[in-house]
Amino acid sequence: MVKRKTPLRVNIRQDRNSASRTYGMWFPFVDSPGTLSTRALCEHIASHGSIWTEDIVAGILAQLKECIPELVAQGYGVKLDGLGIFWPTVENKKGGAESGVDYNPDSEIEGVHIRFQPDNTDLDKLSLKAFKEYCSLEQGYAVKPYDVTVEGKKKLRHVKLPMAEWLAGADFPNTVPDNTDGGGVEP
Repeated sequence: MVKRKTPLRVNIRQDRNSASRTYGMWFPFVDSPGTLSTRALCEHIASHGSIWTEDIVAGILAQLKECIPELVAQGYGVKLDGLGIFWPTVENKKGGAESGVDYNPDSEIEGVHIRFQPDNTDLDKLSLKAFKEYCSLEQGYAVKPYDVTVEGKKKLRHVKLPMAEWLAGADFPNTVPDNTDGGGVEP
C-alpha cells in the first residue's frame, strides 16, 4: 500500500530519427538525477529512522550480493518479498544441438543469465502500470539534442528548457551553451 507519493520528474523529447515512423513525435522519459551507490543507498535506508545503522545495512546488502548469485547458480529462484524474484536462465547456441544423445551443456550453452521479475502482488505491483500510484508525476523539461565537437570528436549534448517555459512559447537556443553537458538526461 502506498504510504506517500514520491515526486517523479518527467521530461519530453522529440524523435529526431528521420527513418523512424514516429519522426517528429514527442515522447516522455524520466529525468534521472543519476544512480545511487551501495553506500548512498545504505545512508538513505538508515535515514528513514530505522534502528539499523548504515554499517548494518551495508553488511546485509553485502551478504545479499554474495548469496543471491550463489543460490541462483544452484538453480534456485530467490524471491525478495515486495521487490521481486531472481532466477537463472541459459542461452543456447544458435541452432540448438543436433542430437539429444550427444548433448553437452559446455559446448551447447552460450551463456547463463540471472533474470529479475519485479514483484506483482496486490500490495506491490512494481512492474505494472499500478506502480504509478507510488509517484507524483511532475512536468520536467523539454529536451533538445545538439551535435557538438569536443576536442575534435562529435558528441551529443542536450539542452533542457523548463516545460512551463517551453509550453509558454520559449524556444531553445540556436547553440549549446558551454556549460551544458546533458546532466540528468539520457541520450
